[in-house]
Amino acid sequence: MQGVRGFKPAKARERVLSDQELKTIMRHAMASPFPFGRIVEVLIRTGMRRGEVANLEWSFIDDTDNVLVLPADLVKNNRTHSIPVGEGLAKTLASIPRINRYLFPSSHEKATVFNGWGKAKERFDQELEGVLAYTLHDLRRTFATTHARIGTPIHVTEKLLNHVSGTISGVAAVYNRHTYLEEMRKAVTAYDEYLAKLISD
Repeated sequence: MQGVRGFKPAKARERVLSDQELKTIMRHAMASPFPFGRIVEVLIRTGMRRGEVANLEWSFIDDTDNVLVLPADLVKNNRTHSIPVGEGLAKTLASIPRINRYLFPSSHEKATVFNGWGKAKERFDQELEGVLAYTLHDLRRTFATTHARIGTPIHVTEKLLNHVSGTISGVAAVYNRHTYLEEMRKAVTAYDEYLAKLISD
């Protein structure tokens, strides 16, 4: 290993979009065509990971209870995750054409779901003004930060993000089986109102 440079520890990502940047991206996403525009909308409205959004199926939507149920094999922590469907997300979902079982199917024969992230984001970003370099995962961090700003309790935000290593972990995670679904619904409603005001200003 002589002569090999040591690796510097990776820096924790800290990018959080400003209100103006989030408004610009959200407005552009709403005006952009399917599929990438709708994908960005879902990312902003739910804080989901991009891989989870790409693999969404219509069967995951429970119209009776108004929840989006992600199966355990799709999410990072291997636990079934339910996300309340607020008015904003419902409108976004209603604007997505039903092509096959997936919300965002691939346009290529060799793939099943959307996977053209690099080129699609590059095209999307070309028409953005006043937005510094960002990643799609920064939208998830911005989602969490915004919930903190609007008063969502941290444990509810963690439930929305499907985190299991935060405030409800260890022994608490074993014995606390409360789903916090109603608390999550209130948080989603407050976040919808925040986004609606933001993009209308």
